[in-house]
Amino acid sequence: MNDAPTHLADLVDQLNMPITSKTSLKLEEIGTFEAPGDLIANGKIAGIGDIHGLADHLEVLINAAKSAGVDRIVFTGDYIDRGPDGLRVIDEIIALQKQDASPIIETLMGNHEHILFNVLFNPDVRAARSAEGIWIANGGGAVIQELMNEGHSDLSTGASLKRALGDQRLAFLQALKPRFIVDNLLFVHAGADHRRLTHKGQGEDATSYPLLTEIGKIDGDSHPLWIRDPFLDRTPPGEPTEKRDRWHGGYFVVHGHTQSSRRSVARDMTKFRMNLDGGSYRSNHVRMAIFSGRTIQVLEAAGHS
Repeated sequence: MNDAPTHLADLVDQLNMPITSKTSLKLEEIGTFEAPGDLIANGKIAGIGDIHGLADHLEVLINAAKSAGVDRIVFTGDYIDRGPDGLRVIDEIIALQKQDASPIIETLMGNHEHILFNVLFNPDVRAARSAEGIWIANGGGAVIQELMNEGHSDLSTGASLKRALGDQRLAFLQALKPRFIVDNLLFVHAGADHRRLTHKGQGEDATSYPLLTEIGKIDGDSHPLWIRDPFLDRTPPGEPTEKRDRWHGGYFVVHGHTQSSRRSVARDMTKFRMNLDGGSYRSNHVRMAIFSGRTIQVLEAAGHS
């Protein structure tokens, strides 16, 4: 490649090689931790972080969650891009949603879906065109390659991309939620801005931000699908044994978005949060946590060459 593509038509011209995700996988336990207070009142809930096209890893974690008897699985977003099988990830979650015997499935929007959402649905032509360039620069070519491998050749515009994705995948993207709350757990893709999220979500939060927007002008210091340092660096005031309202707006936050090592899991607990981004396409690991009462079991589907 001579020049980095900035729009769909440029990218399609440069892609012609199939990509696969063949790897040897193991389910590995990082550890079991105790939260400073009860997180959920009843049952078990699993949270699965950034997947980025690692569909085989997803299957390992889904099987582990079912074996553990979870009642609900919450996906914190970033299903697509960079890794090879993002559309297969979406298709498998859709199939899971349709199974009567499955746990309840909650799907949140990640920043990568947010970008694609604006490529596909933003009525502002300039904003949609800008989102194309941002999507391509952030691994969107993996999705284009998948569609080409499915036999689609006309992928040069947002309209043609919609046709290739099909109604079922488009409906999946349109149904993604900005957050999910159960008892004292707040699931969100990137994090929560304590300046906007007041006690028990009564202030501004993820729902305060329009999904159709100019991606390049998003405030990364506050947006719940994009935030990093202001959230990651924050330690809520007070000791862990003090009132829960000293947590992030009264919640223990479960998030992804920023790659974290296994060593950081225990440290993050002291900040009243759990980071489920195990690195995905970079580390070949996808992370899951199972919440029960105040206990958190952290697992990873780990790929080995």
